Order: sequence, then C-alpha cells, then structure tokens
Amino acid sequence: MVRRTLSLGFVASVTVSNTGPSTINGWSLDFTFPSPSESFNSGWNANWSSAGQHVVALESAVPQMRAEIEQVLADEQGVEPYVQEEAKRASRGHSLLNDARWSAFHLFKAGDRVEENAGRCPLTMRLLEVLPIPRISRRSPMALISILKPGTHIPPHHGMINTRLICHIPLVVPKGCRLRVGAETRDVVEGEAMIFDDSFEHEAWNDGDSVRAVLLFEIWRPEISEDEKVALTAMFEAVTGYDAPSED
Repeated sequence: MVRRTLSLGFVASVTVSNTGPSTINGWSLDFTFPSPSESFNSGWNANWSSAGQHVVALESAVPQMRAEIEQVLADEQGVEPYVQEEAKRASRGHSLLNDARWSAFHLFKAGDRVEENAGRCPLTMRLLEVLPIPRISRRSPMALISILKPGTHIPPHHGMINTRLICHIPLVVPKGCRLRVGAETRDVVEGEAMIFDDSFEHEAWNDGDSVRAVLLFEIWRPEISEDEKVALTAMFEAVTGYDAPSED
C-alpha cells in the first residue's frame, strides 16, 4: 500500500500474513520494480537488500540462522577447505589452497543439494528456496557458508562471469571483518546483507579474534530478462557438459 508520495518516489507498506495453521520461523519477500528507473532506498521491520530493480526482504531470522551455523562451527562436520585442487584445472598457486583457514559448508554444490548439510540448516534452506537463484544443471544453485578463521586474509580474486550477483548474509561476525569490491571497502556487520558483482576484483579480511561465517549464494542479475535466462541456462549447460563422460 502506498502511504505517501514524494517528489522523487513514494513510501509504501507491505503486510506479510501467515494464513496457515502453524507458526512460521523465517519468512522472505522478493519483488522486482517494473521500471529500470525505480530502485529501493531503505526499509524497516525486516532485513532489506537490493540490486537494481530487485528487492529482497527477510524476516529478522539471523538469530535462528546463526544458531544453525553455530552447531556446524562447533563440530565442523561437513566443513571442507574452500579452495581445493581440481584435476582438470591449474591451481594457480592460491595461497589458501587446501587450507582450512578458509572453509566452506556447502548447502548446494554444482547444482545439487548437499542433503546431509542441508538437513542441519532447515530454516536457511527454506529461505534460499524463494530467492531468484539460477537453476543450471551441474552448475547452480550454489550456496554455502563461507568460514574464515581469525587472522586470515582472502587475497584479491574475481569470478569469471557477470550474469550473476553474489549475496553475503553475515551470520557470525567478530569485529575486524572487511570486504573490498573494486575500489570500495566496507566493514562486514552481522545481519547486514551485502550484494556485489564478483567479476570485479574482491578480497576479504578477518582481523578479529574469532571465526567469521557468512551465508553466500548467487542470484540472477535483475536486469536479465526471462528469455535471456533461458538462453544463458542452455549455454552454460552446454559448456559444462562439454567434457562430461558419455553414457554409452
């Protein structure tokens, strides 16, 4: 409902209702403005993030998601080094290759749901299901908990494509955590989402005294049309399947 019109925009309210028989822990809402000239400025009573025309609002579910992740951090079952050697790719001498100081707890990996890990994070998985995440065979969804131990620096790096945006939802964050994307560096704050184009060079630091854990996932760029998504999905699946073993 539009509450007030302004010279350069408007103020609106959105009501989220539970019409079902049971309590819901953790809701989400996402929408896309119809015009590229429209964008989101600020909001309240939820965790808001936006990229271009696309806007996502999450219930303040960070405490519940944090509780799920704290259990993972306590026993580290399913946690593995973020950067690992691949038989068909050169390692390029990454300083954190096979290094547990930067680790991942995969919820979706190469397009497949990691059932054992996902089962430990039901609320987080439910929130991921409603987001505009690409669905590309053997490639996407991609969602994980990025775990960075104290005193660790992730060196500058960049992604290979710009058809997606990377979303960070910081869940466990000590003081002293930062993220640089391009020429801009920001403090990482627990519960405050960050969305960026990872084809730009970026790096991260945990200069705190305890572990940092961030929910990381990808979404389609909001300016990509549905027809373009279909074409890109077909292209990526063809490229990914090029060296797949034949099924004779």
